[in-house]
Amino acid sequence: MMLSLLSAIYISGNAANDVLKLKQGSTLKLYSKNGYKYVSGMPFGTKAAALSANFKGSVKITDNSGTELNDTDVLANGYKVTLTSSGDTAYVIVQGDADSNGKITVSDYLRIKRHFMGVYTLSGLNLEAADVNGDGIIGTDDYLAIKVHFKSGIKINSSFTNANLKDDTPDPTGYTLPFIPS
Repeated sequence: MMLSLLSAIYISGNAANDVLKLKQGSTLKLYSKNGYKYVSGMPFGTKAAALSANFKGSVKITDNSGTELNDTDVLANGYKVTLTSSGDTAYVIVQGDADSNGKITVSDYLRIKRHFMGVYTLSGLNLEAADVNGDGIIGTDDYLAIKVHFKSGIKINSSFTNANLKDDTPDPTGYTLPFIPS
């Protein structure tokens, strides 16, 4: 089973009437957050051709260095989708890819956990990618989702919820500390 995660695209518009738009029937979701538009719902590992097929009009997808992707190339955090007729651009955000390398690894887990703990700061696209479960908050659910994938093989997808979390750490709401005599 392929690892899949919520993914999103940060959209910045140029022309009022000639902007990136999703095709009717697309499974991706378009929404706004903090003055920006996002598209979410594509699984981790999505290829350029599959993403392009969701947009109205002709689009090109480029990597972080500006090189145009082939149809079979897998998307990574920070890649760009551009409407060729207007130059309207969307920045790909792959949920969980907090280091923008196109893979979900232990590095992503550590970055997200350290951000949550306040000892590391994620920003920009990597901060958006850290919200693995898509609830708008960087929390334990986000880094545990990646840990659980590695530890137990539970695959993360767009329907990932707290109910999928299985961790050997006791739940603090149901855990009673042992009596320690003074």
